[in-house]
Amino acid sequence: MKKLLYSILALSGLAMVSCTQEHIDVQYTPENAVAPVLGAIEGCDLSEGGNDIVVEYTKADFGVATANVHNLYIAKTEDMADMKKAKATFNDANITLTQADLNVVALEFGNAGEPIDLYFAVVANLNTDKGAAVAGSELMSNVVKATFKSYVADVLPTEKFEKVWVIGNYCGWDHAKTQFLFDYNSTGTTFAGVVDFADAEGVSLANTGFKLTGIAGWDDACNWGEETKATEADEPASIQLITGGGSQDIMRYAKRFYGFEFDNTTLVLKKSWGADQIGIIGLNGDWDNDIVMNYNPKWTRFYADIEASADTEMKFRADAAWDLNWGAECAQGGDNIAVAAGKYRVYFNPVTGLIDFNAKNYGTEEDTGAGGETPDVPEGPVTEPDRWGVVGTITEWGGQADLYMSEVGENLFARNGVTVTADDQFKIRFNNDWAVNYGAAGDVEPFAVTVGEKLTLAAGGKNLSAPAGTYDIYFNISTFDIWVMAEGETPDGVDVKSVKLYAHKEGTAWAEMALYGWDGYDFGGWPGILLTEKETIDGKEFFVYEFPATAYGITTNIIFNNNNNGEQTQDITGIVLNRDYYFIIPAEAENGRFMAYEMGTEPVKPSFPVLTEHSWGVIGSFNNWGGDVAMEIADGVATATIEIPETDADKKFKVRADGDWANNFGYSATEEAPLAPVDGTEFAATFNGSDIVVEAAGKYQVSLRIENEQGYLKIAKL
Repeated sequence: MKKLLYSILALSGLAMVSCTQEHIDVQYTPENAVAPVLGAIEGCDLSEGGNDIVVEYTKADFGVATANVHNLYIAKTEDMADMKKAKATFNDANITLTQADLNVVALEFGNAGEPIDLYFAVVANLNTDKGAAVAGSELMSNVVKATFKSYVADVLPTEKFEKVWVIGNYCGWDHAKTQFLFDYNSTGTTFAGVVDFADAEGVSLANTGFKLTGIAGWDDACNWGEETKATEADEPASIQLITGGGSQDIMRYAKRFYGFEFDNTTLVLKKSWGADQIGIIGLNGDWDNDIVMNYNPKWTRFYADIEASADTEMKFRADAAWDLNWGAECAQGGDNIAVAAGKYRVYFNPVTGLIDFNAKNYGTEEDTGAGGETPDVPEGPVTEPDRWGVVGTITEWGGQADLYMSEVGENLFARNGVTVTADDQFKIRFNNDWAVNYGAAGDVEPFAVTVGEKLTLAAGGKNLSAPAGTYDIYFNISTFDIWVMAEGETPDGVDVKSVKLYAHKEGTAWAEMALYGWDGYDFGGWPGILLTEKETIDGKEFFVYEFPATAYGITTNIIFNNNNNGEQTQDITGIVLNRDYYFIIPAEAENGRFMAYEMGTEPVKPSFPVLTEHSWGVIGSFNNWGGDVAMEIADGVATATIEIPETDADKKFKVRADGDWANNFGYSATEEAPLAPVDGTEFAATFNGSDIVVEAAGKYQVSLRIENEQGYLKIAKL
């Protein structure tokens, strides 16, 4: 039999990545090698801090007197086609896994909280002096199946991926404070990531030197730097590194942020991009001013809070310039990214392709620390609104935020419009966490609820199911009773709070009435919801709107309007939905707005704005009704120049004060004169009137003056 000669590594132990080792030559005969053997694995419900899982195994026998490498792999299928390398500790007879590390793999393969079959195998191989497996030397054990139930956990990149350390002056040459390049694609050789070369004060320290290491220390075998130290930052696209304690610090990069890629077999470090800042551009039509993003090295993502006043578009770009920009699907130079109206925390990582608009995290404190304190777990039910929630397959068992419930009565919480299929399962839990959760008593899982009937739940009980449909779910946190109700129905014998708004149009000529709301309760796009229900009280006919039970207790702002014909009330702000409201709308408008007031009180006439007491701007469809174009005041006239693009189909705008709608001027169009004059002729503006509409795209100079409680506009096409 012909013997094959291989170059093989003598390994003294395992590291996070393969490192160059001493080169020796041995004789290896593949036909005589014996594969490793993996013992039985007992499945369980995984938990954070649970006992380690210890598995017996027998090492492979390669028939050579040198060490070899064993790794444990986990897959979702028995053929191990999708196997992932597991974090595990090997000794001569046993393999040890922590439940937390196993949970990371279980979450990647399945939904949190659901049982999943996992398949395990040990792979042994001989390695070349570059850390790669010797062709033909790989030996795989038998495949072992075990069933585990994962738990919800936020998995850090450092817990999920193998990595190399980027250590340098920016972190005080302290491995405990480094950032990393990650093996995102489980190649074993290619590592990529974003690095922020800034000290605590945000000063870029990249060109003061850094190196890469394969472990959290200074092993010469995993210590990568340049052969010769550079004297200037020339920003090369790639660098050939060398191994060993004699390698020099990398001194070639001077910007703050970089996207790097490193191959630990060729030792080539590539620069994908570099920048001193990453920003958001284009939001609300503002293509001139970047929203500068922060960087979170713990979660390896840029982030910024944004507010889209209407549906809009945006992109990401570097250093407030267009040389380097990212669009849809994180493509460099890609199409604009569509953004729906709303408030979001935007997350971005150009290396991983992450673009995430997270409404839940808007305005919250970003988790950037190395650890952070564990929040107190409530000992029992807590009556804090909006923190009880529905969790299940419909939320990927915590992969998405729980469907939070609102307080609708004493100890009573509800979530409207929960849509499930016949295969979906769900439970009730507190604070987006499994510490306090409720399901069905007994051993049946899933337990099929009866729609419309009360069911008393048990702490930590079984999953629930319901026939396919859309439901309103009610939960009493004192008695632990749940009702799954047909949409729009409430449980019998349960006191569910509700709030109604009544509006009497008095002598107005309004044919219809719509209700619009914002910053609390959203009735949809302008002009809101058309009111059709009516009630007669003391001889007066009121339009009526009844809020859903889940709106109880929130604070909102509202406007009544004549269904988008230009007539509307003034803003009614700070309405707390904890009682019924009765509004009267007088027959005549005051200064362009109808003054709705509560029945039994007197209307308050608004004061007409004084030009010099406000900051004025122009807003319209040309900038997606967001980001007012500031007007300059001189000689009693406020003036601004706007540009309406060809893509603007509406060509509408208004002039307003202080960036809100309390004081604004428009144009009352008629059939004879639907368009505002644009020849520079001054005309009387309508206070709080209709939109100004022009016919053609182009640049316009817009001027406003106010005299004797009357506004005057002048529009000149340039």
